[in-house]
Parts: sequence; C-alpha cells; structure tokens
Amino acid sequence: MKTEKQIIYDDENAAIFVANIKGWVDVNNRFYGNNPDSEHMARWSSCTHKKCECGKLMTKGWTKCDECRTKAEIERYSQLQFKEYNGDLVYSHLVDKYFRDSDEIEDYCSDEEIDPKDLRLVFCEPNEFSQIDIDYWEDVLPEDSEGELPTKLQEALDNLNKVISEMPPASYCPSKTRTEYRSV
Repeated sequence: MKTEKQIIYDDENAAIFVANIKGWVDVNNRFYGNNPDSEHMARWSSCTHKKCECGKLMTKGWTKCDECRTKAEIERYSQLQFKEYNGDLVYSHLVDKYFRDSDEIEDYCSDEEIDPKDLRLVFCEPNEFSQIDIDYWEDVLPEDSEGELPTKLQEALDNLNKVISEMPPASYCPSKTRTEYRSV
C-alpha cells in the first residue's frame, strides 16, 4: 500500500518561485503565475495538511483538527435544550445510530464498552407524510379556476388526505433537544 507523503501548507517545498518564467509552481510542476494569490494557489495545490489554530496538523479541506472539531461538537451539543430521557426514540451524534429504547442503549454501551453519557443523545422527531392541497396543480389549472378542483378529484383528494392524516410517521430525524440516558 502506497503511503502519501505529508506536505504542510507552510513547508518550504510546498511551492517554489521560478525566476526564469516568473511565477509560482506546485510540487507537481503546475505553473500558477505571479499574481497576488499565485503563491497561495500553488501551496494549496501541493499541501496535504495544514495547521489548525491550536497548532496541530489537520488534513487539507478541514477548518479544524479532529480534536478541535470534537470539542466544538461537544460545545454545540451542550448548548442544546435539555429534556430528561423518557424512553422515546433517540439518536446518537457520536455513533450515528438510532436507539428505540433503554435496552438498546444498554446493549450497545455494553458491547462497545462506552459510557451512555458519552453518546450525545438527542430526541427524535417524526417525519410525517405531507398532505396534498390544490397548490400541487397550480401550474396546470386555468387562471380563472378560482382555486377549485373538479368535484370528483376534490373528493378523492379529501379521502387521500384523510388516509395520510391517519398514517404513522414515515420516519424520524434527530431533533435539537438533547438528553442523557442514566442506567438504573
């Protein structure tokens, strides 16, 4: 397996200034000219890593190193509104997993040897099927229709919307309300 050499943005070899053609060249010999941003472009093309504001290396493309990203995620999580765990469906931002109940949380934490409070759990909110209204057909209805559908279509639409309103949620997504599972 080929290992890629790390090149830091500030490395003196990340870009060179070529005098005979007057411009910046990256490590792959691509010429970037001698414009105000040419050095930056050559360095960016060459580098594989940059320095995080904390001083540690990070892969090019990220704005923070892994450690700083984790700290920021924990800080954002801790600022969410808190509600006591009540057994409802929850999602873990840490492991990207949904848990239906406390037994699933306990089993997962036991298998993975992780403390439940480290899961960064949030409650889930339902994604409902959308009801259909007349706006669905606004592009095909004549301008003088005054927002009315043919009677047969309106009755079918009313029946469909009644069925939709009685359906269980289609799926769930993470909410902005955090919780913490405490084992008994």
